Amino acid sequence: MRRTPGLLLLGAPPALAAALFLFPSGPAASPAAPARSAAASDHPKPTTAIVPYQSVSSCSAASCHGSVGPGLEGAEQRVFAAQDRHANAYSVLFNDRSKLMAWNLYKKDGKWDKWEHARPQEVELCLKCHGPGGLEQDGQGFHATGKFGADGVGCESCHGNSAKWLSTHYLDFWKGLSPEQKADYGFVHTKDLVTRVEKCVECHVGKNWTLEGN
Repeated sequence: MRRTPGLLLLGAPPALAAALFLFPSGPAASPAAPARSAAASDHPKPTTAIVPYQSVSSCSAASCHGSVGPGLEGAEQRVFAAQDRHANAYSVLFNDRSKLMAWNLYKKDGKWDKWEHARPQEVELCLKCHGPGGLEQDGQGFHATGKFGADGVGCESCHGNSAKWLSTHYLDFWKGLSPEQKADYGFVHTKDLVTRVEKCVECHVGKNWTLEGN
């Protein structure tokens, strides 16, 4: 039968009784604080490795951002899929307007024999904005794979490639990091208005663009 500290105090020597009163859990409880400290410091460090997108589906679990009910906290992925036009950014690359635009841009290179055969869904320049998840990077640069292109302008298009923070961004240590520290993991701090606008401008205006005459 398990004994409680109160029962052990009866008839115990004064020193032992005092120890049990001050430390009712017994000596085994003392290493707990160092163990928690070690666990808190044992978190993944940011790396410079090139990693692929994890896709919108990686955020869609009901316990994450795919909970039921638009407008509720945690329903971001469902709102994105049902109401956000960014979710259709990749699909528009298959329409005639996109084919004609790609044809006019690349016809001098002889990429396609006629505009109807243009395939903007495989063009790096188009995918950078319309389906970043459809690009993969290696030592030679970006290449169109179409792997997650159908995500359109998904979660990682705005919040950054999640490969380095997906499994940790809900932990206590992550919540204590500054925006600058999170940026080391590839996370974009969209709660900052300037950062958010800069991210939107990359596609809706152009990245590294300059005004005429400047």
